[in-house]
Amino acid sequence: RGVADATSMYFAAALATVLICVACYRLLMSLPVSKAVLAGEAGYEVTTWNSPPPLACNFASPTPAGRLRTDSSDRANSLLEAEQQEVANDEALADFTTVWPRVRINQSVAFLNLFLTTLCYPGLITSIPCRQFTALRAEHWFQTLLLTAFTLADILGRFLTDERLGRAGLHYGNIWMTVVVRATLFPAMLFCIASPNASDGLAVAVVAAFGLLNGFCVSLALMVMNDIPELSAEQR
Repeated sequence: RGVADATSMYFAAALATVLICVACYRLLMSLPVSKAVLAGEAGYEVTTWNSPPPLACNFASPTPAGRLRTDSSDRANSLLEAEQQEVANDEALADFTTVWPRVRINQSVAFLNLFLTTLCYPGLITSIPCRQFTALRAEHWFQTLLLTAFTLADILGRFLTDERLGRAGLHYGNIWMTVVVRATLFPAMLFCIASPNASDGLAVAVVAAFGLLNGFCVSLALMVMNDIPELSAEQR
């Protein structure tokens, strides 16, 4: 009963964390500063319009002040309309039918990586029986150890996605290799579940390796999608 309650609380906390992160992201993207940064990345120039120099300097202007203000306002309006038209064009090109052909491979890789995670965690991992570590059999402590090993390795794997570490040479063009590598651990996990010859040490090593690759591969598969050169800033 206690293990079931702890598991339910764990997944409830994880779900709440994900929902909070999604809400914070939506709030962040709605802030004016975020919109300005995205506009700058898309190639739009954010400008501020000040009073024309003749109005601030102590000399006579050959152009009447009223006409100068009108010309400046017209120029600002024309630039604003041009930027709005470019934004509208980008938004029209950011629909599903346009973006999907460019990202379908990378999206499929991300889906398969997440599918492998859901396939093994936590169901198969907690199905590995305790054979040699007899002291951990009571209250399913061995399964708790496996889940802990997975989580710690998963966290470490996410830090390894730093571009300064090389990312194991993976990029948006060869990220599909992560699915192949992770799939090779699936038979090893089945072996740990079904074979009486499998040791508990091997089970911990397999689960930790699966967790490490989960944190690294899933995170990287989502990150490198932004590196696809065919995508515009709005499509990203």
